[in-house]
Amino acid sequence: MITTYFTPSGDDDVASALESAPSGAEVLSSEVGPDGAAFRVLVELIVGAEDIAEDAMRTLVRLSPALVAEIANRDAAEFAELAGPWERSGAIGDDSGLDLSAFLIDLQHLCRNAIAEDRAVYAVESA
Repeated sequence: MITTYFTPSGDDDVASALESAPSGAEVLSSEVGPDGAAFRVLVELIVGAEDIAEDAMRTLVRLSPALVAEIANRDAAEFAELAGPWERSGAIGDDSGLDLSAFLIDLQHLCRNAIAEDRAVYAVESA
C-alpha cells in the first residue's frame, strides 16, 4: 500500500484525489499510511488527524493543522530520537522495515512548505 501526501492547490485537487493520482503544490509518496502502524505511531508521538472522506479503494485524510505545525516545528534530531525506539522495538508492525525518522524529515519539508503557502496537507492511500 502506497500513501501519497500532498498539498493541494485548490479544492479540485482534494476532490479528485480519490479518483486519480493526487496533484498539488507538493507530493510525497511513502509506505507510511494513515491506516498503517507507523502512522499511528506518528500520531501518537505528535498530535492527531481528521478523516474527511473514504471509498472502497482509497482513504483520504486531512492532517490536522496542529499535527502539521508540530511536524514543521521539530528538528531532525528530535525525529531520530522519537522514531528510533519505535523502529528498534518492532512496534510499528508491518511497517517495521521503514525508516520512520527519514519519512518524518520528508514529511516535515512538505508541512513547512504547506504552512508557508497557507495550504493544508492531505494523505491518500491506494492499493
